Amino acid sequence: MLFSLSEKILLAPYTTFGIGGPARYFATVTSEQELIEALEFAQEKISRIFVLGGGSNILVSDAGFDGLVIHNRIKGFEFIQDQNKTLISCGAGEGWDDLVSVAISKGLSGVELLSGIPGTVGAAPVQNIGAYGASVDSVFYELSAYDRESRNFKMFSKKDCQFDYRSSIFKRENDRYIITHVTFCLSDEKPTTPLYHDLKEIFGENVSPSLAEIRDAVIHVRAQKGMVILPGHVAYKSAGSFFQNPVVSKGKFEELKNIAATQGEAWRCKSPWYWKISSERVKVSAACLIQHARFSKGYRVGDVGLSERHTLAIVNYGNATSNEVRDFTKSISDGVEKHFSVTLEPEVQYIGF
Repeated sequence: MLFSLSEKILLAPYTTFGIGGPARYFATVTSEQELIEALEFAQEKISRIFVLGGGSNILVSDAGFDGLVIHNRIKGFEFIQDQNKTLISCGAGEGWDDLVSVAISKGLSGVELLSGIPGTVGAAPVQNIGAYGASVDSVFYELSAYDRESRNFKMFSKKDCQFDYRSSIFKRENDRYIITHVTFCLSDEKPTTPLYHDLKEIFGENVSPSLAEIRDAVIHVRAQKGMVILPGHVAYKSAGSFFQNPVVSKGKFEELKNIAATQGEAWRCKSPWYWKISSERVKVSAACLIQHARFSKGYRVGDVGLSERHTLAIVNYGNATSNEVRDFTKSISDGVEKHFSVTLEPEVQYIGF
């Protein structure tokens, strides 16, 4: 047996929430061969598996996970030059922000706006992570994943991944594929000046910031919201943004605009609180809707509460249980539904419930 296997390993220390009971089996894999062996073990012993990356986008039940948790630690970077672009192939177990840092150190643009996002490279295409006007699909080239149905490795192009807003085929079929390597296409050219309002305020008249300056600005903005898990920053026991920004129809958006107009100065959402996606779809700030559903920053029920810095982050302030977090998030989403008839979908994945 090449991979490392343990039993009854508490999962809480492997999550940013700091919540979660024991895994029946826990395997650490550092190569594709070790992954295959771990899956063969699961087939013999137990059918349920869960692939753990950075533990930053999950809520694990206090009952734990009655199956095999595969901790993906496949590492490594490979650089391939292609004219004025560089392909970077990364092991899925590499930290996402480590990839961003390496890219910037080599003068490569494309991922600088995604600085400071916790989690691993392998998780990035699953969620199609994004921030400040950028998303993974814009720099994605291809990836390798193990297909549990066909029992072999497959290569996925950008089209194959079926990327959508905070979604992909890997999220929709989350029990089928296990990502092992991801390749991104970055540029040697100067970065595009950020258009996101928080970043524009920082740069002011600096219309041509460097990659390092953009990275520093992004991390600064994220840190103000309490969403940076890096040395030197205040860290909360949280999964980051718990809910997705809802995408609503044009008609529904007009309803929300009318509500905002009738409230006048009482509508305290920082502009912009919506973003047009197409002629018929508009993305709306979930944080704004939560705030106007009578849930303010720092609102708490026992050891669970909203972040004091951002209403999208739900925080374990002490020794919260998984059920307490789940009940709290339901109260938030129910409140938004009641006030606005808008459904909030979680970004966070529930494990073991």
